[in-house]
Amino acid sequence: MDMDSGDFSFTRQVGAHDIAEAINRGCDCRSLDPERLRRQLEAEPSLLGLAAEIGHSRPHLFSATAVFIAPETLQAMEHIVAAVESVVALPAYQAMALDRAAPIARVAPGPRSVFMGFDFHLGDAGPQLIEINTNAGGALLNSALTRAQRACCEQIQPFLRPTAELETLDQRWLDDFFAEWSLQGRSGRPARMAIVDEHPATQYLHPEFLLFRHLFRRAGIDAVICDPAELSFESGRLMHAGAPLDLVPTTA
Repeated sequence: MDMDSGDFSFTRQVGAHDIAEAINRGCDCRSLDPERLRRQLEAEPSLLGLAAEIGHSRPHLFSATAVFIAPETLQAMEHIVAAVESVVALPAYQAMALDRAAPIARVAPGPRSVFMGFDFHLGDAGPQLIEINTNAGGALLNSALTRAQRACCEQIQPFLRPTAELETLDQRWLDDFFAEWSLQGRSGRPARMAIVDEHPATQYLHPEFLLFRHLFRRAGIDAVICDPAELSFESGRLMHAGAPLDLVPTTA
């Protein structure tokens, strides 16, 4: 690919949005390094074979090609998120929404959701908000994917810069979970967590459940993956396998 000729001939007057669109349309680069991705996914012995299992059972989970967006597109998405958060904080909006919701919606235990996800589709009119998901999955999978990118040619290198400090992401997410713990009126740190979903081993994002379990255990927190049917409520405590649970982090 020659960024100085043909479809990739840019001048200083061409904006970042045009560059991103041109690369997305005409660049066939495969930026994913499969071996680097395997090392990211299999960070401990218990995760050995995870990359191969994903390749066999979920061959389309990871894209081999990156998608590029312009800084102004990302900024527009951030402005939409800020606008939504400012609206939902208004007492009038909350009153209107609660009038249309089930009574349980009025219970406010404190936590705000670590992975509040805003789903955008990109088009000629700019980013369009499609959905807001309070338990969006994919964070750890995308973190591994981002760390496994490589520039397939010198011209692409400037465009592969991540928008976050990758080396601090794991700790930031752990801190967010601890903040949720504090918002629920708890002190210290949770000792035991459960990652819960129906038939978890059959879920498409089960590989991420394994990555979250590793994240929590590496931080010194016991973590289990289980089905809701494995839980019980005894003497005011949520239990799994006869031991109490402190936190159920919804991750997918």
